[in-house]
Amino acid sequence: MDVSFVNYITSQALQAMIFLGESPSPVTGRVEVQLRQAELLLATLRMLREKTTGNLSSEEQAVLDRAIEELTRRYEARNAAEEGGNHVQ
Repeated sequence: MDVSFVNYITSQALQAMIFLGESPSPVTGRVEVQLRQAELLLATLRMLREKTTGNLSSEEQAVLDRAIEELTRRYEARNAAEEGGNHVQ
């Protein structure tokens, strides 16, 4: 198993996507929306970006930035849908 920063960010982003209901849970096989958990992972990725400023390779920085941008977009859309009573599955 290759342990790297990029693999770690990718695994965290994948987990956030599962919590956003974008992929089925590997445990239950069902789509389960858990916005609070997704929000926590997104906040963690943002904290990592802040704490690692100037210490990442260009590839690592790009992967982290893209993950945060994509997850933010999907989180905001899911959150708006949930608040509006439009429970997207």
